[in-house]
Amino acid sequence: MAELMDTSTSTDATSLAAPPPATPVESTSAEETTAVAPKVEDSVAVVETPEAQFWATVKENPSDFDTWVKLLQVVEQQDKTFAAREAFDTFLAKFPFCYGYWKKYADYEQRQSGNATAKEVYRRGLTAVPLSIDLWMQYATFTEQTSKASDLDKIKEVKAIYDAAIATAGLDFRSDRLWETYIDWLKNLSCLKDALDVFDQVLCVPTQQYSKHVDRFKELVTSQRPVDILSDEEYSQLYHEVNAAITAQEALSSISAVPTASNSPEAVTPPAAAAAVSTPSMTTASDETTAESSAVNGHAVAPADGDTSTPASPTCVSSEEPADMKATEEGGSIPATEEGTSVPATEDGTSVPATEEGTSVPATEDGTSVPVTEDGTSVPATEEGTSVSGSDEGSSGSAADTVPPVEADAEAAPAEAAPTELDDLAELKMLAEQEALAKRDVKMVAGIRERIISKRYAVHEATQNDVRKRWSFEEGIKRPYFHVKPLERSQLKNWRDYLEFETKEGNADRVELLYERCVISCALYEDFWMKYVKYIESTKPDNVHRIYERACHIHLPKKPNIHLAWAAYEEAQGEIETARQILQSLDAAVPHIVLVKLHRISLERRHEFKDNTSKIFEEALAQSVSSEAFNFYSWRFARFLSKTCHDLVRARTVMEAAIEKDSGNKRLFQQLLSLELAQGDNVDEARVEVVFTAAQNSTLLSQNAKQGFAQRRLQFLEEFGTSPTVLMDAYESYQKLYKKSGGGSRKRTHGQDGGPSSKMPRLDGSVEDSQQASAFAKANQALQAMHTQPAASAAAAVAPQAGYAYAPVAGAAAPTAQQPWMQMQYATAGQPAATGYAYPAVAGQTWQYPQYQQ
Repeated sequence: MAELMDTSTSTDATSLAAPPPATPVESTSAEETTAVAPKVEDSVAVVETPEAQFWATVKENPSDFDTWVKLLQVVEQQDKTFAAREAFDTFLAKFPFCYGYWKKYADYEQRQSGNATAKEVYRRGLTAVPLSIDLWMQYATFTEQTSKASDLDKIKEVKAIYDAAIATAGLDFRSDRLWETYIDWLKNLSCLKDALDVFDQVLCVPTQQYSKHVDRFKELVTSQRPVDILSDEEYSQLYHEVNAAITAQEALSSISAVPTASNSPEAVTPPAAAAAVSTPSMTTASDETTAESSAVNGHAVAPADGDTSTPASPTCVSSEEPADMKATEEGGSIPATEEGTSVPATEDGTSVPATEEGTSVPATEDGTSVPVTEDGTSVPATEEGTSVSGSDEGSSGSAADTVPPVEADAEAAPAEAAPTELDDLAELKMLAEQEALAKRDVKMVAGIRERIISKRYAVHEATQNDVRKRWSFEEGIKRPYFHVKPLERSQLKNWRDYLEFETKEGNADRVELLYERCVISCALYEDFWMKYVKYIESTKPDNVHRIYERACHIHLPKKPNIHLAWAAYEEAQGEIETARQILQSLDAAVPHIVLVKLHRISLERRHEFKDNTSKIFEEALAQSVSSEAFNFYSWRFARFLSKTCHDLVRARTVMEAAIEKDSGNKRLFQQLLSLELAQGDNVDEARVEVVFTAAQNSTLLSQNAKQGFAQRRLQFLEEFGTSPTVLMDAYESYQKLYKKSGGGSRKRTHGQDGGPSSKMPRLDGSVEDSQQASAFAKANQALQAMHTQPAASAAAAVAPQAGYAYAPVAGAAAPTAQQPWMQMQYATAGQPAATGYAYPAVAGQTWQYPQYQQ
């Protein structure tokens, strides 16, 4: 699988065979047309073909899936290889999860260019959508039908494809057809051991048709000899376990051990003999057919009643005979002598008894055995054709009347031996032993089969439980394939719940495969790719880049969030240039998105590429299509120049350019003012005054905005001003604006100049009701006269305004040059007393934190 994927990954659309050149006939036809009627072509409007129309549509809107389908239908029916390749390659680069079109593409290449090019298309398709069960099966079938390798090499090649498919997509809940096809292919080759190995794998996988796999597994076990389907190790283990169990049962039943010499209907091969007659898995091939039965314990092995197994094919079966067996002319087995030497067979294949020394007994012309004496010499038969028994030590029992008479000296022939009762008992005993051994072999076969199934039943129960837990989630997946149409919310929720469940189960392989299935159905949903990346980052961090690349380059080329996350990941890995390219590509794909520009700026700033940062700011200002965007970038650029580059002059230039383009924007004046005030102890009072003056002189700012700047100027001069005259001038300007706007009693509409409808900002940033603010203003106006007198007579000099009572706060300090204010307390009927600060000739809203007292 790794080799397959590596090869296909390096394959590009441009690696396919070049399109054939135009034929001479086509070239001549074009030239003749041009030469004969040039004026007609100039005068007649060119009519676009459907192919050209479809191309124009998809180039304008690459996501128009329906038009793509129509275009592919057109080019598929033509013989224009180059045009077809261009259409298929462009479409599949945009929609690689459409596995059906990979099959169409491969079929087209097979017709036009041959099998090699079609095979390359299959490999590219499996790289793009490795979980496509259909594509894997079609690729295996294609390889089996078109491979020119030898039979054994072809089988190995196809088996490698099936193994890769199982390793890649075998855990898919809906992969049943792949498993079934693979097992059937192995059974057709009589590779039964490999088939059982595949069953062992699928029985552990929760699939939609898991119960069907169990039934097919039982069918294989009950229809084949255990020695043909089990590995040598497992067969040896089960043989000894079952043999020991049967022996123990016979011992309990007081049944003596049975001699192993019989012709049972179905016999169990001991492990030693099984190694010689077992069918190896996908190994050597032989053109000779093997013997239909093997010998075990001195008797032939034959299928049990109802056994439908067939001999293994030459591809998967070894042709070697067991070491302790000799074949007859018809292929039958002959037991060996006690010394291990073989016993010759008769012409019809029947066995010939041996002497005690192990020498063979000569047969008659019709193949029947002839008795021998103690020294091993043959004994001639009687005229009636019966054999004559030798001495007590050399005779082997009664002789059958199957030996035809031979010519011999009548005088030398002994008298015919009559059957005795002892001979009959021996024959009965032998038959009983054969019957007992046959029954034992049947028990052995049944016991081994039972243990094969029971050994895997625990796995089946666990798989059944896994299927039960996942069944409801799988039922909720209504569209497991890719489509451009959006999914229903219920299906999206089902995928999220399923992923959460599988993650909690903790099987990393299943979780990863489920994510792969999910991003096929939900390929156009950014959040599922982000969840996938987050999971892989904690389990297989080396794969994070590959997933980001698939998501951003193929499926989500214009989704900002996942691109920004990818750039941040690459930057964290130290890949600064990669992160820069990601953001640049995104900025080109979706221009005019402020967030993308800011991420580019932040990347360059973090790594102290100040020149690059300035270039991106300037690029953003040049590409701005709205005044809001231009103003935003101007302020951010000015702050960067001031804070990072410490270039206040250039920062002022940027903001002044913005104000010149949008002089009615109050926020720009505020930002420029903040820029000047942010210099700490180095605040330039003159530069600040320039800003306030520009705001007051603007013809596009509203009166409320100008009043706000006048108030702000007053506060600045109080805190940082150096000239009392300038302070008094600022107060007078504020008073004029305040009276012009209605003394603050008129309510401002919400949103006008950024102010609230009935609230009035104070210098400390808090708010007061407009009625109270008006009262404070009137009170401070009355206090102005007091500060024109010496501090000692201040209280006496104040003439209370109608409705108000004034009094200095007890212990309040008198005004000085450094602190030209005085704390006063005043109140009116129905209102609690309030405390404020009054200044010489300045009685505007200059109080701070009024404290209400009863």
